[in-house]
Amino acid sequence: MGNINRMVDIVVLLILTGLSVSDIRNKKVSRKVLTLWGILTVFWKIVDFYQTRVFLEKMEQTNVENLVGICAGIGVGVLFLLVSKVTEEAIGYGDSVAIMILGGYLGFWKVVGVLAAAFFTSGVCSVILAFRGRVKTMPFFPFLTLGYILMLAEQRGGVL
Repeated sequence: MGNINRMVDIVVLLILTGLSVSDIRNKKVSRKVLTLWGILTVFWKIVDFYQTRVFLEKMEQTNVENLVGICAGIGVGVLFLLVSKVTEEAIGYGDSVAIMILGGYLGFWKVVGVLAAAFFTSGVCSVILAFRGRVKTMPFFPFLTLGYILMLAEQRGGVL
């Protein structure tokens, strides 16, 4: 499953990169791409969950913790959807849906790590742009993508 997981990580990275470019250029992301990505993530998690279950049954263990992490990761995205609604899209709905999808794919702790990196890097960029007098609003997808890249690098011992 290691090579397959790496391929899925690359697909997720390509999707995030494409959505980042769209967010920068158009200030919005494609609902169709988000929907397709969500469907693919659900499909992948079903396959992954089944493979893990088969493996763990052989080891006489359960994978309830994995399922809880996935649900909690999706919950982070749902929380961001509520924030989007309350703040009149200070964080856009597309960003929140992507966080929800990432949460379903990565689980709670990894999506929190991605978000921490994304908010930190966006904060640094905001400060730099504020000193130059250029900050108004910034697309969040590029920072979400960067957070994902940093998580992948950390997960692989600093090497992508």
